Formats: sequence, structure tokens, C-alpha cells
Amino acid sequence: MVKVEDVCKPFDTVKARWSGDEVQFDWDECYCFPNGIDILEEIALVEDDDGRIIGYFEWTETAWGNNEVGFVKKYTKQILPYTVISADTPLLEAVKLFAKPKPTFYLVIKGAEYIGWLPFSALYSMQFKICLFALLIDLEQWLQLACKAFGENSLERFLKLSKEES
Repeated sequence: MVKVEDVCKPFDTVKARWSGDEVQFDWDECYCFPNGIDILEEIALVEDDDGRIIGYFEWTETAWGNNEVGFVKKYTKQILPYTVISADTPLLEAVKLFAKPKPTFYLVIKGAEYIGWLPFSALYSMQFKICLFALLIDLEQWLQLACKAFGENSLERFLKLSKEES
């Protein structure tokens, strides 16, 4: 079974005291650019000076060229309980969460540690496509067994019954 942990994206950690320029350097040079990631499509966990997670940071265009110390803390967003999902959640269950317009992503937690985040775009991953393909194969096998068990015309009878009921 494909789980959220299998498709979630890792994230960087930034310091609350950092300026926009420091985040840009960290993300561009050390994290995003080497991994082929667009800086505008990333989030990072924010740590205080003691190493405690105090929230998350989304890149904003106001960060470009901003030398203000503590810029990250100023734009840190609080982690709310409804934005956190377990790494062990089956991916097909996690898909249902995106039926709501907010939040647009979920922070993934395993044990007591944040391991990544799940944006909607993760649903386009190869793992998720394989999961859907496996479900189609299971459906095909179930239909073949049903046809064998109930006769050659069982599928046509089933379709006819379902049309009559609706």
C-alpha cells in the first residue's frame, strides 16, 4: 500500500533570525537549485535559536533582497493541527483531504518528527500513478472472477440491473 511517506517532499529548515537574503542563499545554493526545485514552490520549517520548530515559512517575493534580521520569524506561519498528517496514512485516504480548498498542503509527521510535506502536486508522482494502476488491475481481476462465477453474460445482466435501478 502506498503511504503519504512514500510521496511527500522533504523540506529545508531555516532559522527564525535569518533575513530574506540568507533564506534565498540557503534555498538557491544549498537546497533548491542542486535538487532542481523551484524556490517559489517550497516551504521550510522554522527553528528558533534553541532548535525548536516554531512554524513554517513559505517563500514570498518580499524576501528578495531583504536584509532585515528576523525576516523569517516575521513571516513564519503557525502549524495548525488540521495541517498535519501522519506518514502512515494511506495515500488514497490523503487524496480526500484535497477536496477542501484549504489547506493547500499538509505537513507530514512520523513519530514526533516532521519528515516532509504533501502538496497537491505530489498526487502526480509515479508512486501515486502506480497505486491507481494497481487498483485498476484489481478491478479487472474482480470482474473476471465475477464473470466466471456468474456466467458469461453476468456483466451484461449486472449493467442492465443497475440501469433499471437508476
